[in-house]
Amino acid sequence: MATMSFDLGTIVRGAASALRACGQPDTSDLAARLDSLPTIARFDSTRESPRAANCLADALTAPGHHALADHIPADPAGLPWTEGTLPMPVSFRGRYMFTKLAGPDAPLRADGFYFGLYLQSPETFYPSHWHRAEEHYYVLSGSHDWQKGDGPFVRHPAGTLIHHRPDEPHAMRTGAGPLLAMWTWTGDLDAGSYRIVG
Repeated sequence: MATMSFDLGTIVRGAASALRACGQPDTSDLAARLDSLPTIARFDSTRESPRAANCLADALTAPGHHALADHIPADPAGLPWTEGTLPMPVSFRGRYMFTKLAGPDAPLRADGFYFGLYLQSPETFYPSHWHRAEEHYYVLSGSHDWQKGDGPFVRHPAGTLIHHRPDEPHAMRTGAGPLLAMWTWTGDLDAGSYRIVG
């Protein structure tokens, strides 16, 4: 396992700009937090990438992708992607991966929030789940369906923001292409609160 240094400045500043452009008080606060971060990080990198990495290149080059995707390394080893250790349904394992780029235990150390990237394979359903953290997703690639609570699935193309309140059940499904998004957690960051509904 090699330790790499990577200047995350373009990704972090681009994420801050996108969140600020949403024009909401909570996203403006998130943008200010991102702008306050140092941008050169060191992290452990391994060539053993999560299985979902096989669709990363497709997400980065999909028609209509957000400009921020142009600055994300196409080589999965370029960022600390993982599937994590939370319990997942068998049908979902190997179909997603995420990074923590900023946060209490992330390459860019920050208190009180997480910021990272998320990738979900095509033709994949992420079952309804919830957690105590307040969550924002900002879609960078593709056009995908989100559900909140028992409501209908709603299509969200690249450049749109999705907000999940604490303890609000939500689900996501992809179609023919992969989903690439940035995500943030604020509030109660304890991943132990994560639950799959039912």
